[in-house]
Amino acid sequence: TATLALIGGTGSNTASLPGDLHPDARVVEEGLVFDTPWGHSPPFGLFEVDGRRVLHVRLHGWRRGVSRGRASRQVFSVLHRAGVRRILGDAGVGSLNHLLDPGDLVVPDDFVDLTTDRDRGGLVVGDHLLVMRDPVCATCREALITTAGHLAPGRRLFPRGTYVVTEGPRFESPAEVRRLQQFGDLVGQSFSPEVWL
Repeated sequence: TATLALIGGTGSNTASLPGDLHPDARVVEEGLVFDTPWGHSPPFGLFEVDGRRVLHVRLHGWRRGVSRGRASRQVFSVLHRAGVRRILGDAGVGSLNHLLDPGDLVVPDDFVDLTTDRDRGGLVVGDHLLVMRDPVCATCREALITTAGHLAPGRRLFPRGTYVVTEGPRFESPAEVRRLQQFGDLVGQSFSPEVWL
């Protein structure tokens, strides 16, 4: 069991986890693959830091024959069964807001989902509509904002922003970027379906 999870994207793809995350972190087990209703999961690592167990999975790129939506469902099926209560995900994104500079930190509080092929594969849990009034966990956002202020005091930090999610697996064209600017501040291929799973 684990109460915390880290979903790695392009932001942490080259990091050596958990060592780069915390010097006292201890690897418990690596290469854990689980059966889920949506197929075999990508490999997970389990580590311990400050007495808390954390599941980690790299969800960057695509596995042959596994759609992005199906991979996300596999991951969240594992996290649900493990008892995870808090999830932190990272992503490398592009800017849609001309006021953002390279290296600025943005902790999004909302999203626009423009994906077209990630909702297939059945219901998540039950048959209820999901309320997305507060789509991003306020507790996790506050922790990120506080920590970023301490660890990167020289960088500009924006405590809110809208993440526009596109399908991929390609970058957006200049014309698409101009069109997407009306929807939000950041553009990338992560965040959905994870935000509502």
